[in-house]
Amino acid sequence: MSFSEVHLCPLSNNQLIDLSDGVHNILQSPMDESRSYGVLNEALYMHKGILQQEHGVKFMIIPQLRIPWNPRKKSDKRHNIPDIGLGKLPRDGGIRLQGGAEAKVAVECMKSLPSPDTICQDSDFRNALSLASIQGGDQIKSAIKSGFLPDDLSIEWIVMIGPYFVLRYYGPFNEDELLTRGYRPNDSGDAKVSALIKEMKDEARVTTITDPIHILGTPEGAVALHNYLIRSTSLHA
Repeated sequence: MSFSEVHLCPLSNNQLIDLSDGVHNILQSPMDESRSYGVLNEALYMHKGILQQEHGVKFMIIPQLRIPWNPRKKSDKRHNIPDIGLGKLPRDGGIRLQGGAEAKVAVECMKSLPSPDTICQDSDFRNALSLASIQGGDQIKSAIKSGFLPDDLSIEWIVMIGPYFVLRYYGPFNEDELLTRGYRPNDSGDAKVSALIKEMKDEARVTTITDPIHILGTPEGAVALHNYLIRSTSLHA
């Protein structure tokens, strides 16, 4: 299935207003992740409906998908849990993912809803985005090892802090990279591994954000999210 990405906002004015109201809600105190999940879910269902109506695209939105870190070792109880998985549940009992999302609570600097050019300069936002990105990478590695995602392609994932999100590519990973868990150190007792992971995190916090930053509830954000879903439909084509 192949069709073109959009250049104009696919959502109606009323849909944008509903999402904008949700964005302002998640920026009120006390801020928590569950509100972010709700607004992102609502946006995804809006776009899903449009894609199904216009192009016959079908996929499921799977919340809190539990993916084993080491599926070949039943005694390893570690899991990675994307906040949202996107894909299909075929009759054979497997899972075919085409994308997913890691969403985190908003940070204080977002309360005035600054522009992406401004928010990217804030250290709290950069730190939160860096750690969420590492966590997203672990989720993708788990999904690849479990056979939910192909192992020879770059995988695009939504990484969201409050209402701000980036679309980040990961992989392909080599065998050693698939074994390296960034968000929590491996249970190897190897101090060198833990030190390497800490170095990766510290470097990520100060690295300039090169991916475009989008905001839910805006026309530009709607175009970005819609085109992400269009691209992801071809993953298992």
